[in-house]
Amino acid sequence: TAITIDSSENVGIGTSSPSLENGSGLVVYNATAPRISLKNSTTGTTGLDGVDIAMVSSDAYFFNREAGAVILGTSSFERMRIDSSGNLSVGDSNSYTHRLFVKGVGTNEAVGLAVGTNGNNIIRFYNSGLGTAGAITVASGGTTVAYNTSSDQRLKENIADADDAGSK
Repeated sequence: TAITIDSSENVGIGTSSPSLENGSGLVVYNATAPRISLKNSTTGTTGLDGVDIAMVSSDAYFFNREAGAVILGTSSFERMRIDSSGNLSVGDSNSYTHRLFVKGVGTNEAVGLAVGTNGNNIIRFYNSGLGTAGAITVASGGTTVAYNTSSDQRLKENIADADDAGSK
């Protein structure tokens, strides 16, 4: 059967029994790799453009074959984005282009994690204004790690003069 609409208003493509667990909807069946392709006037007509939703074996695939991002949202708000370079952003559109960027819920909660080359910030921490508050870097030779942050005597306890190393 090519297309079926049953009495519960389920639509089936490739199946005469288009049942769903929760309500009515669309069922696409193919014995090896069912797929839905979405295209608009800017995507063209080949199989290598547009958006594809597919199931291969037990894996679900969602591909944007265009240069744009994949955006997930709830309550009409963007919650997560994967841009065309593979950068993942949660809670922000990631204008900083880190491999992984996470922005907290409150205005004072933000952290950015960057995957960079040696000599660059590997992990960068942001303050509430999204300015850099500290970072962890790998030296350009790739053999040492530096923890770049500030130290404040007002935040320390048990402050004492250092012992004379020569007497020990």
